[in-house]
Amino acid sequence: MAENFTKEFFEENRILKAIIHYAKRPSEGDLQELKKILQKTYNATDVVLEEHQNDDILGGYMLQIGNKVFDNTFKLTFDKLERQLRKEKGREDIISIMKSDINGFEDEFSIEEGGYVHHLHDGIAAVKGISKAMYGEIVLFENGLKGLVQNIDETEILCMVLGDEQTLTEGTRVMRTKRRAGIPVGDSILGRVVDALGAPIDGKGEIEA
Repeated sequence: MAENFTKEFFEENRILKAIIHYAKRPSEGDLQELKKILQKTYNATDVVLEEHQNDDILGGYMLQIGNKVFDNTFKLTFDKLERQLRKEKGREDIISIMKSDINGFEDEFSIEEGGYVHHLHDGIAAVKGISKAMYGEIVLFENGLKGLVQNIDETEILCMVLGDEQTLTEGTRVMRTKRRAGIPVGDSILGRVVDALGAPIDGKGEIEA
């Protein structure tokens, strides 16, 4: 009830709440400048900025406003590079691929719908910050684990964790995929080894469905 009251109070008074995650805290001047930008962008009377220090993002920052996540972290860059390297496994010009991809990641950031794990219990993750998820939708935890949306209410969604929940912690980032549960089909899946969701686990790269 208190949470709903706070939400209604913020909305009625046009107060914007934003959550920023960083490995190294920005200067006070930079944080104040960010609040001014957000206040102008969202036509807010005030901005409440909740801060979280997280070494896992390596550098940069991640900003959550409602169900939108603005990701400008070093971790995002390295994760994209890792996926590209896996896709290009076996190619001789791997160094040139790395150089071109690193250059291409400069000044790049991601805007996605996402939230964070509020609490965990018996393989179920309660996730806050995602308000438009679909029942049966697959969500992606930041460590690569997947979850299946089983319940939706006004303040949070409940997801069945499809894997080892002990690898997750409160505060773990969660992203929407906007896809319901399913597996890829096509000739390219023949002879491959996949998990229950159709993701390849044989080290031979992605499957073109």
